[in-house]
Amino acid sequence: TEPLVRPLPLTFDEVFATNRVEHWSVDLSYIRRTHQLHHGGFLEWHFGVRYFEFNEMFGVEGRADEDANGAMDIAFGTILANSVWETSADNHVVGPQIGLRWVRKHERWTLSTDGRFLAGLNSQNIRQRGTLASELDPPGGVGIPNIMGPTSFNHAEFESEFSPMVEFRANIKYAIT
Repeated sequence: TEPLVRPLPLTFDEVFATNRVEHWSVDLSYIRRTHQLHHGGFLEWHFGVRYFEFNEMFGVEGRADEDANGAMDIAFGTILANSVWETSADNHVVGPQIGLRWVRKHERWTLSTDGRFLAGLNSQNIRQRGTLASELDPPGGVGIPNIMGPTSFNHAEFESEFSPMVEFRANIKYAIT
């Protein structure tokens, strides 16, 4: 006899996948500048707090083509046609930050380097939602499950974890005016 559960090939006539990432941060710091160094330039120490947000959204939409009558052409291999699922993760990192910056000016040129360390606590919100096989109407035909209909889901989870961050920048500027 043929097994009841077996791998099925999965194809879509059209698939649209998107991935979007957004990030921004703000910090409040006390800055202490040293006296000018022997070869010019200054050191600046920063101490403070920083908030950093990093959000990612990922979505997939799979479609089957319509036939001449406007009905979905759901055949073997496209049983999950017209499926949509989206996953998003929002990261909110906050914590104390320390940093060191070196700045040196020479005529119209300014050269600087900046290093920072954030001992952050990440409060993360994760959400996933979607619908699989929105056009599936059991009982099915050949190759289409007899007991499966459209299936929707919506899941959310919240986690908090330690997320240290290190950042390094190097800048060079030229003043025109």
